[in-house]
Amino acid sequence: VLLVDKRRILLKMVGGTLEPGGDRGVKGPGVIPKDDYKSLLVAFNGGFKGPHGSYGMVANGKEYMKMRNGLATLCVSKDGTLKMGEYGRDFTWEENFEACRQNVILLVDGGQVSRRTTEGNDTWGYVNVNSSEFITWRSAVGITKDGNLLIGAGNSLSADTLAKAMYSAGAYMAMQLDINGPYISTALFYPQPDGSVRADKFMDSMSPSAANFLGTRERDFFYLTLDESRYR
Repeated sequence: VLLVDKRRILLKMVGGTLEPGGDRGVKGPGVIPKDDYKSLLVAFNGGFKGPHGSYGMVANGKEYMKMRNGLATLCVSKDGTLKMGEYGRDFTWEENFEACRQNVILLVDGGQVSRRTTEGNDTWGYVNVNSSEFITWRSAVGITKDGNLLIGAGNSLSADTLAKAMYSAGAYMAMQLDINGPYISTALFYPQPDGSVRADKFMDSMSPSAANFLGTRERDFFYLTLDESRYR
C-alpha cells in the first residue's frame, strides 16, 4: 500500500482508448499528456471494463459510462480535492468535479470493512479458479479519514483480505479497482534532467512493465503529479 500526502499531489483520471466506454463509442485519449511528465509521480490501473458491470466514469470532458447510485466512487474536484464514498448516499455529481470513477461497492465504508466482502464473482469480479475465496491479484484505492490517498495492490488476495489490508493501512473509505495479474500495475516515476522519465514498478512481481503508462493504453488509469500549491 502506497500512502500519498493529499496536499502535495493532483490526481488525474484518463479514459482508455477502448475501456470503459468503447462499447458505447466513447473513446478516451489513453495517454498522459507530455506536459505532465516533468511533475509525474505515480500511475496506477483503473477499474473494470465497461461491459463488466457498467460502472460509471467521467473524465477528460467525456462521460464514458453513466454514474449510478449505490456504487463505490472516487471523484476529484477541479481544485484537487478528493472525495470517496457511495454514490447517491454520500454525494452525487457536483459542478466542480473534474473526474469520477466507480467500481463495484465499497471495500471499507466509514472506517469499517464491508460485510459484503465474502460475496462472489457477481460482486467482486470474475476469477477463473475453483476457490470459494476467489484468490487472485487485486488492486484498490482508498482515502484515510483526513483525506490522504492510499493505493493498494497484491497477489493472492480475496476481496475480504484486500479490504482488511486497506483498513489496516488506515483507509476510512476504499474501493476495489481492477483484478487479475495482467491488469494490475502501479508505476513510480522519476523525471530525468534530459526531460525523459524513468519508470519503476511499485512491486517487482507485477506483470506489466511500469513503462506501459508512458504509451497509449486501452484501459483507463489514474496518475498523480506533484503540486505543492496547497501544501502548508
